[in-house]
Amino acid sequence: MGGLPDSTMSALRQPHGTETDAKIAAARGMIERAAQRWPGVWDFLDRSGLGNSPHLIEQLAARAARRSRT
Repeated sequence: MGGLPDSTMSALRQPHGTETDAKIAAARGMIERAAQRWPGVWDFLDRSGLGNSPHLIEQLAARAARRSRT
């Protein structure tokens, strides 16, 4: 989930507009926390292509938002 492809950015910007960067940052934060426990998670996301999945990014951002409210 380093430099996201234009197609991923476009798919995220369409529904989220100016909140896109915040959602990506929230998803990255969730992955960074997971990587403390499972160091291979970044490599897995890169190899599988899931790191560029708009759906996964949205899901992780939503989970981060839920966690911040508790």
